[in-house]
Amino acid sequence: MKYFTLTLFLLGTSLSTKAKPEIPQYTWGDLSAQRQYPKSCKLLADNGVTWCLFVSNYLGFYEFWAANSTDGENWSQALYTGIPLLPRKNISARVTLPHFIVQYDSVEKRLSYLDYLRNGSNADTKMFRVTKSALLGDSDLDGWSDLVESRIWTDLQNADTDGDGVIDRFDSNPLAAEPDTLTLEQRLHKYIIEQELGLYDTHQLVIVEQTHGSMQYKRQSGLILSLPPEDCDEWIQLYGPGVPIITCHVGRHQ
Repeated sequence: MKYFTLTLFLLGTSLSTKAKPEIPQYTWGDLSAQRQYPKSCKLLADNGVTWCLFVSNYLGFYEFWAANSTDGENWSQALYTGIPLLPRKNISARVTLPHFIVQYDSVEKRLSYLDYLRNGSNADTKMFRVTKSALLGDSDLDGWSDLVESRIWTDLQNADTDGDGVIDRFDSNPLAAEPDTLTLEQRLHKYIIEQELGLYDTHQLVIVEQTHGSMQYKRQSGLILSLPPEDCDEWIQLYGPGVPIITCHVGRHQ
């Protein structure tokens, strides 16, 4: 008789939408397709173009995104700025001809899930800026900017990184193509992982460790990065903790 054993681990940090930040500029939507944004967004005028600035953890950490509109109703796709949300009370933002600028004042001393910052984000910095060209630059024309692709490890020169026929912006599993067939262990692994993914009520990026080879997973909304174990370690070293990492190993015993 053959028996199966399985081990399920949750690494990193799971963030819940039940405790929302007090800052009004946020959205919990699926930023791969969303074109409607909160009315509480800060609106910035720039030569007849209206910009809104809001916060999302769609790429794993709470960071600012932007969108623009010429009529205030029809918005562009969400544009990732890479500017971190810091635990400070006063935030101001402005648009110049070449830049988006976010200014922080008055440090707020607190510890919360918002204090997870992507490595390299200096919490002591009072001003962040990003060029509009960086927001819009898209070398492979797949809909994700090069800045986004550098964050999620997709190929900046290939619109379909994993070769599954879905361009990266609309691929919830951009780093993994589904195998033609799955072994019994792989099917069990996939079932357990998808059950766990179903418990996540946010759109935050989730990493799944590929203990049984590369495969895709279903999730209600949000990105899934399928990474081998060594790449999971590299991710944490590069960006730091704060992004959920799920791993599950199914073993067979004679």
